[in-house]
Amino acid sequence: MAEFINRIASEKGIIEVRHGKAILTGNESQPHELELKPKGDFFGDFYRALHSEGQCRLTMADTFQVSKIVLSARECADKHKIASMLQI
Repeated sequence: MAEFINRIASEKGIIEVRHGKAILTGNESQPHELELKPKGDFFGDFYRALHSEGQCRLTMADTFQVSKIVLSARECADKHKIASMLQI
């Protein structure tokens, strides 16, 4: 079975997720494991928040920012350009 590895890279370092562990390798620090929060139910949290039975994990501002980033990344991919977080 193939192993899936997710990586997020920036100027400050790389986060690599594999086997349920997230490792941060920073430019100014040694690699170390990040604490992962338990899996959750984002849709369920959202639904309960709508009915005043709980709280969303993401703020409305967070949700809009994530949407903006994803749409910008898709546009860059369609145009074969590199996305910069500084432009978003």
